[in-house]
Amino acid sequence: MSFYCVACKREIAAGAEVMSRADGSRDANGEPRHVSCLVGFVAVRHDEGQVARTSVTAIGGRLVCSRHDEAGIIGDFIELPASLKQPLMAMVAEAAHGKEQADFPVPGGDRLVVSRLTQGRGFSGVVLERTPLGFPLEGRHLQVADDELELFIVQCRAV
Repeated sequence: MSFYCVACKREIAAGAEVMSRADGSRDANGEPRHVSCLVGFVAVRHDEGQVARTSVTAIGGRLVCSRHDEAGIIGDFIELPASLKQPLMAMVAEAAHGKEQADFPVPGGDRLVVSRLTQGRGFSGVVLERTPLGFPLEGRHLQVADDELELFIVQCRAV
């Protein structure tokens, strides 16, 4: 079954619809809209020349968040169950807005810890860690700089 946006009248990709009222408030009984057609939606600005240093992909029920260098080679990454997508986005947003640290249980006994990075008096990014760190570090650590944070959250939403 396809949904059509009540604002622009174009088809919405399966699973990408947002049910909302005309004022933009989310409501399960509302009408389908594209995210970009919601009242108050502001698109993330991404310059054409700017290279995305982060990526978020969903692979077989796993969420893989990674950071790339200038050449596109993956540096550090964190692998989580896809069910942690919403808590991850919430914790990153909380860290961006002043909370020093947040954690959430990961199935299997680990914990996802999101910490705020500061440099001097200013905010410089967030660190995502899957603890305990008694296991190999691969897939358990990711650092996202403050200028990449907005794009990182959008990438999380998109998977």
